[in-house]
Amino acid sequence: MDVHQALSFVEHQLARHGEKPLTDIERDVFIGAWQGRTYRDIHPTNPEYIEKHVAYKLWQRLRDVLDDQDIKKRCLQGPVTRAMSRFNVKRVFISYRGQEPDRDLADHLYASLKYSGHLPFASNLDAIASLPTQTPPIELAQTDQERQACDCFISLVSPAVAVSEIAIEELRQLRHWRSGDGKAMPLLIVILINIPQSSLLSHDLRQYLQGAILWQWHSSNYTPKIVAAIGQLLDQGTVNLSSGYTAQTTDLLLPPDQADKGIVPQSSPDNVDATPVDTTPPEPTLWPLLLSDDPELSESAPSFLAPNLPSNTLDSASVPSVPKGFWSDGDGEPTGSSSELYPLPTAEPEVPKGLVQLESIYYIERPPCETQCYAAIQRPGALIRIKAPRQMGKTSLMARILKYAKEQGCQAIPLSFQLADRATFQNLTSLLRWFCMKVARKLGIPHCLDEYWVDTFGAKDNCTYYFEEYLLPQIDGPLVLGLDEVDCIFQYPVIADDFFGLLRAWYEEAGYGIDGSKLWEKLRLVVVHSTEVYIPLDVNQSPFNVGLPVELTEFMPQQVLDLAQRHHLDWRMEQVKVLMAMVGGHPYLVRLAMYYITRGHTTLEQLCHLAPTEAGIYDDHLRRHLWHLTQHPDLASAYHLVLKTEQPIALDSERAFKLHSLGLVHFCGNGIVPSFDLYRQYFRDRLFSTLPAALDPPPNP
Repeated sequence: MDVHQALSFVEHQLARHGEKPLTDIERDVFIGAWQGRTYRDIHPTNPEYIEKHVAYKLWQRLRDVLDDQDIKKRCLQGPVTRAMSRFNVKRVFISYRGQEPDRDLADHLYASLKYSGHLPFASNLDAIASLPTQTPPIELAQTDQERQACDCFISLVSPAVAVSEIAIEELRQLRHWRSGDGKAMPLLIVILINIPQSSLLSHDLRQYLQGAILWQWHSSNYTPKIVAAIGQLLDQGTVNLSSGYTAQTTDLLLPPDQADKGIVPQSSPDNVDATPVDTTPPEPTLWPLLLSDDPELSESAPSFLAPNLPSNTLDSASVPSVPKGFWSDGDGEPTGSSSELYPLPTAEPEVPKGLVQLESIYYIERPPCETQCYAAIQRPGALIRIKAPRQMGKTSLMARILKYAKEQGCQAIPLSFQLADRATFQNLTSLLRWFCMKVARKLGIPHCLDEYWVDTFGAKDNCTYYFEEYLLPQIDGPLVLGLDEVDCIFQYPVIADDFFGLLRAWYEEAGYGIDGSKLWEKLRLVVVHSTEVYIPLDVNQSPFNVGLPVELTEFMPQQVLDLAQRHHLDWRMEQVKVLMAMVGGHPYLVRLAMYYITRGHTTLEQLCHLAPTEAGIYDDHLRRHLWHLTQHPDLASAYHLVLKTEQPIALDSERAFKLHSLGLVHFCGNGIVPSFDLYRQYFRDRLFSTLPAALDPPPNP
């Protein structure tokens, strides 16, 4: 908490008690005392008067208002912080995009929360990782501090934010920071702005919004109700759904065109398809939903929901969850009717947002990868290893392997290690217990882990026993586990060797041909990672040198041309070469270009001209990389060295592999080079301006 937030809190409490507002000199005294300055520093011309008259009366007023007799100049921050806790003051972080109506809704939230005595902080996503001349570093540092310390995180998700890499990175870092400090995640509130319910949020965004309370916004009529409900939730821990609400079912779950016209469904859930009643535009009603991947929730929920209000109040424990199938489940695995959730082959061009939907016509196969994987997953005890830098299609391929496995009678579940808190990786026991419970939860069965876990035995033995005696016997047919983002474990070498050794042992157990092998033949693994294994693993215990290796490469020119034709672009190989000269065959960057060109937002020539600038379509993608690099100076300085030379340069393996996993470099012989001209042009000057002055580039080994 900074001094201005403390001052805002104090002034609000004075107003609540009918006290006069602080004078300018009292504010100066408060700020100076908070910062540890002397009275002479605060007011050099007359420090004695300030101490004996102004400060004396100020501290007395604050003792009365905050009900804390310890308040004095040298003891100010502690009592104010304690008072904030007693008065239920929340630090609220509001994340929004600098556009309308996002900005207007953020302004209303900020003003309302501040008036209620909370400490809101509004952050424009467009300012993150911008040039120092646009956003001073001190402001960015304060933003990071507020994000890390907030009690409530409100994300305004408009269509632009729903596909924003910066928004996803912000949520990833929030989870990373909080779990690393041993703190619980703040209350997550998501307001979907003009996003139809039938829309799929991106795979990564859904991952990081697990457990969030969700509201939908379709017009300015929704603003007062949402602002009031959030204020009530923060003040009281509940939301009164009956006071001031005119409908018994939510029109926030209606398509936007119906909600804004005042068309309200019948209150009975059996009459959802009844002829709608046209009324005068009603006061918008609210129905917060909790994004969840709880397997006990319905998996066949329709895409149009209009639940009755079960009670007048709710809290975080009683908020109804979005069922699996509302958009898709928590790990991107589709549920429900495909016609409800996915576009047909004649669909509009899709904005790329991570996982390519299973029925999308824009998924480009990379033979023979898919055919080999489909054949391998049918084999007992199979192990498939998929490797590629980020945004190259690893999760999309894994989803198709799991879908194919389901069609062959297997149970197939995805599991992302990116969702595990940092505390999960403290030791092998916590990781394997999380792993066991997560698999059981995904299968929809009680985990009963304590009945099979005995501390006398090691964690690997307990985990193996749990699979042998509980999980695998309960399953009819094979079980396919899609293990995504296993790179997270590479950061913890102490446990990585044991965990990956366990996977290798299970794989080998299936091939022994003994009595227990039949059981382990039911388990089939798909392991997905972004980088080479840069940690030392025992070659005889590593799963990364057995099974089927699949390394996804960039699109070839013919594949880019195929994708252009699917976007109904009348391109020839000349246009393909122009685009690939800027972004290579990177699947995400190529698809993003074709989406904007198809929608008429730009031309190929304009796109390439503006691509390495803040005005280009890749601004969000590039700023996410820049933000990550500036927070890891060792990688930033290494990459700066790569950008400075025209020849391949050799770096130590760990930094080279990390840069490669981000997709920023290609390997060329024994060295590395920037992946694309887009990265070379954008980062060459910007990365230098963000590096600490005292940080020298790493030596060339």
